[in-house]
Parts: sequence; structure tokens; C-alpha cells
Amino acid sequence: MSKMHNLGTVFKFETLRTLKKPTFWLTALGFPLLIGVLYGIMFWSQSTTIEASKNLEKQEFSLEVTDDSKLVKPELLAAIKAKTAKSKESGIDDVKNNKIDAYVYFPKDLSKQKVEVYGKDVGLFQNGKYSGGAELIESISSKRHQSSTSCNFTRQSPIVVNRISGRKRARRH
Repeated sequence: MSKMHNLGTVFKFETLRTLKKPTFWLTALGFPLLIGVLYGIMFWSQSTTIEASKNLEKQEFSLEVTDDSKLVKPELLAAIKAKTAKSKESGIDDVKNNKIDAYVYFPKDLSKQKVEVYGKDVGLFQNGKYSGGAELIESISSKRHQSSTSCNFTRQSPIVVNRISGRKRARRH
């Protein structure tokens, strides 16, 4: 028991020595601060993404559609101010020549072939509006088709989005 009388002195010395070190305070305060900063970045990122998606819903873009599946009604295309392209090639050319913003091709058999979307490259966050538009047209059309017939429609293949940057201008030397 005589050896235990210095325990309080040793404990006090070690505690004070640890509290005087700057690295102790850096780690003790740094980790909670780092976690707070990370949560702040995640919150800011989420709010920015939500705001960007709301802005995307309001944006309008010119659209041409070729529907070999005969699923999309002309009234729907008129309602969303989309035009009908003569052929797949002419629709793609119109995007390349900057006559329209996007072109959607619905193949004859949607269960085996892919829906193709061609659009102007407008940046990473805004290119999704083209495939979103194609999915919306397909969704509305398939619901209307199912209600008018007893047929059940399901698309097996994904929507393929092709970004087109338009014709390159000639360089001046």
C-alpha cells in the first residue's frame, strides 16, 4: 500500500502533460470538426442537386421523334411540342446540324431493341433531360396503350443516350 501513495501525483502529471500537447487538441477538436464539414458538404451537395433537378423540369428543348413501334400517339407529341422525324438518319443529322436539341428513336420491337436518344452535349448534369424526356414519352404512351388494349408492355432493354457535340468548325490558321 505504500507504493500507491504516488498514484495521484503520476495521474496528475500524465494528464497535464497530455493536455499541454497541441496534437491532443488538434485530434480532439479536429475529428468532430471534420465530420461537421463533411456533413455540411453533403447537405450543400444534396440541396444543389435538388435545385438543379427542379430547374431541369422547367427547361424546354426542341425534340424530334421517330416511332417505329407505333406506341406514341401524335397527340402526345403535339402536346409536348415534339416533331416527327422522317427517318432515324434525318433525326440524327438534325441534332448534328444543331437544328434540334434532341432526337428519340423508338424501334419496332421495344422488348428486344433499345430506345435510342441523341442529344446535344450540354454538360454532365443537363444531359439527363433527354433520356428523362424519352422515358416520360414511353411511360405515358405505354399506359395509354395498356388501357386501350389488354396487352402488357414491358421494355427489356435500356434507353441508350448518345451525346452529339455538333459539327466541328474549321480551324483558322
